[in-house]
Amino acid sequence: MELSKQIKKYRKRDGHSQEQLAEKIFVSRQTISNWENNRSYPDVQNLMMLSVLFNVSIDELIKGDIKNLREQTHYKKWRLWSNIMLVSSIIAIFLFVPAILQDNRTLLITSIVLYFTAFIASIPLEIMKHKQGIHTYRQLIDFYDGKNIRQKKSLSDIVITYLLFPILLILVMFISYIMFYS
Repeated sequence: MELSKQIKKYRKRDGHSQEQLAEKIFVSRQTISNWENNRSYPDVQNLMMLSVLFNVSIDELIKGDIKNLREQTHYKKWRLWSNIMLVSSIIAIFLFVPAILQDNRTLLITSIVLYFTAFIASIPLEIMKHKQGIHTYRQLIDFYDGKNIRQKKSLSDIVITYLLFPILLILVMFISYIMFYS
């Protein structure tokens, strides 16, 4: 059973409104509503307070949500490494054009460091992709959306997977060139 349903069940069992429960554990009524509607998850301290208030173990409260918590943690790591890789590679490519054209070593070194950062960020991403069996962009989108990952690969999946990032980098280089040399 999901924690959201457990909180609602025990709150109603004990005859508390959302506002009454919120007052007892020192949070807002909106926070209780968010927990009960799966928009957010209580932290450890609040879980302990709910456990004491409802006179149930934390295990009883979160049973079934352990898998959900693991997936959320995995998703957050995925997003972190993806953002680091994407942002640092785009900035690296953006700085690379003026660094080369102006023979600016500072920009060149900055560009290389950012590219190296993107490369390092790609390593845990590749490990996570391998564990999830993700090989194409469409599978990655399915994973992000929480859907079942499609195993069948189409030609368009493969083309998008291998051409999207290089096209994006070429576009960034072109924009950089236009901005610095127009």
